[in-house]
Amino acid sequence: NAGELVISWTDSENAISYNIYWGESTDVTKSTGTKIEDVTSPYTHTDLTDGVTHYYVVTAENGGGESEDSSESSGLPQIDPVGELDTAGISPNGYAQYSTENSIGYGVEIASDGRILVTGQVDTSSETYMSLWRYNTDGSIDTTFGGGDGLVTITGTAGGTQDIGWDVAVDSSDRIFVAGNSLNASSKSSMVIWCFSSDGSADTTFGTNGVVTYNRGESGNNYGNGIVVDSSDQIFIAGESAVTTDSDMALWKYTSDGELDTDFGSDGVVFHNNAAGGNDYDSGLQLAINSEGGIAVVGSSTNGSGFIELAVWRFTDTGDLDTSFNDDGIVLYDNNIAMGFSITFDSEDRVLASGMDDGMTAGSVVVLRYTAEGVLDTSFNDDGIYAYSTGNADVPTCIKVDSRGRTVISGTSGRSGSNSSMLIIRLSTDGTPDTSFGTDGIALFYVAETSQNFGNAIRFDASGRIVIAGTTEPPSEYYMTLWRYR
Repeated sequence: NAGELVISWTDSENAISYNIYWGESTDVTKSTGTKIEDVTSPYTHTDLTDGVTHYYVVTAENGGGESEDSSESSGLPQIDPVGELDTAGISPNGYAQYSTENSIGYGVEIASDGRILVTGQVDTSSETYMSLWRYNTDGSIDTTFGGGDGLVTITGTAGGTQDIGWDVAVDSSDRIFVAGNSLNASSKSSMVIWCFSSDGSADTTFGTNGVVTYNRGESGNNYGNGIVVDSSDQIFIAGESAVTTDSDMALWKYTSDGELDTDFGSDGVVFHNNAAGGNDYDSGLQLAINSEGGIAVVGSSTNGSGFIELAVWRFTDTGDLDTSFNDDGIVLYDNNIAMGFSITFDSEDRVLASGMDDGMTAGSVVVLRYTAEGVLDTSFNDDGIYAYSTGNADVPTCIKVDSRGRTVISGTSGRSGSNSSMLIIRLSTDGTPDTSFGTDGIALFYVAETSQNFGNAIRFDASGRIVIAGTTEPPSEYYMTLWRYR
């Protein structure tokens, strides 16, 4: 379907009206471009060719005539997805299942050239491999990546037989970073960052032969669950770390060459073990960085009664808890049992967190929006909270804000028995369901009536389409699956 672009400019003091000239090739002028007369800023240009860069100049007019052209600007049209599978652009079905059974996608990222990266795992009878796939924009596997089949697999990083990739990010040089964990010979997990060049080979300029591992102690587990590379190519990992049995939320910062940044936290790491007061189990699942370098981590924390609460930590760029956020840098959502899964910032640096609320019926989706000060934002669905429940198990594993400021959540939604659908929810800027999307703001997908389907990670491509990575189980084998909605 056709896309749109928003063109804006700063008004001129003596202007009476403005004109836009546009084209699908660079070097547009008022002599060569197609004219749109008498417009005001911002102007939404609709019905454009999806996937084609458009170029613009603006002129001003008054009684003395028309000005010279402005400097040229360009952009890719953004479509407004309505919740339909992109059957014209990503395989005939609108989704792609990897051909090898027993594979799962946990994290997704889109490279600067539009190709899609997915990380997760591939299981055999004896080993689990950290897996990194790359797909072309049409949904075909990229055979130029890895060993010629579009897939890189690694196991034994820490000496054991299980490696898993949980999240993936790309830096300004198109290097690919995967965060995850690897079992050692004692069946304890090390946090791992794998770094790859754009062709899928190990980037030996990073860490040791393209790998960094972290162990806090030989008797505890360490997990890298979420990864973000900031605008300076600094690498942040959110996860979990334990010395023995008690787990702490962990936040690591690495330089672009794979060294811990000793100016951050304590020698490059921040641990927090008592957000909800239980001093037993704290874990970070995902993280996001705002426009000022502030870091938000979402996860879970055990309270004094042994129940788990959804927790959001916010840190300054030096790794200190940000006391401007709810006074102590932490907010909690407590409704018997609640777990935090994903987090993002919107354009106003408000925090949006998604999680599962087991205090509701059988497990429900909960979405929270906090102001920059760490208070529930009552302009979002009246009380700062949106909830969704089918009465079965509903889990929101990922959350993002699109270019129009709407909140998009993906995960899984129970149907009957153990069967489930891949779930997408889109909320308007006020936190209410966006009825222009799917059915009353909800889109569901399953490959078969008796199947389980999970959306684990979400991104938007350059045209505004929704890209989701996860898995489908139809019903005995499980396949890494990539969806695109438009």
